[in-house]
Order: sequence, then C-alpha cells, then structure tokens
Amino acid sequence: MKTTLNQLLNCRGSLAKLAQKDVPIRVAFRLSKLIKMVEKELVSFEEMRAKLLAKYEIPPGGKIEDQEKQEKFNKEFIELLNMEVELDFEPVLLSELGTGEINLSTFDIAVLVPFLKE
Repeated sequence: MKTTLNQLLNCRGSLAKLAQKDVPIRVAFRLSKLIKMVEKELVSFEEMRAKLLAKYEIPPGGKIEDQEKQEKFNKEFIELLNMEVELDFEPVLLSELGTGEINLSTFDIAVLVPFLKE
C-alpha cells in the first residue's frame, strides 16, 4: 500500500494505541509488522529532517530569521512530508479486529483509515 510520510507521522500514536488493544493473534501479528515498517520509515524521515535542519543551519528548536531561507526550508520540508512510501501491508478488515470492545477516538480512527477497511 502507498502512503505518505506525513500520514505515517500522524498515525504513529494511534497505531500504538491500537497495538495495546486485545485483538486476535493474526491481527496482532500483522499490526506489529506494520508498526515496525512505520518506525523504519520514520527513522529515515528523521534523518532527512536532520539534514534539512543542518542545511539551513537551524539549531534544534530554533527559528530561521531570514524569510527567504524559511520559505525554502518550508518548501523542502513539505516535499519530504508528502513523499510517498510503499508498505507491504494489506488493510485490516474491521471484522478481523474481533468482537471485543475497542475504544479509539475519532482522531485515531481518522488517521488509521488507510490501514483499516470495512
């Protein structure tokens, strides 16, 4: 499945919440593999983000004073966030999550949509 780095960043916490839920072992195994794939992609993302920060000489937590430099950084950072990545993962059917009660917020469900299907 294709997704973007931005989607992976947004779903990281929600995937962790879902991983804490009691689901059938097959689903738990698939979700654990997905979490590993997501984390691997996000490690690469963080490396590239650090390179961008260094390129524009931005200290951690720092700010760019030069407006033109800020715009260039923003453009490259947005390009990075929008990069597509391919994950070897078939979405989990909602029916596969089992019959137990799984409580997730509306936000969690919204960011997990690419990984779930009816």
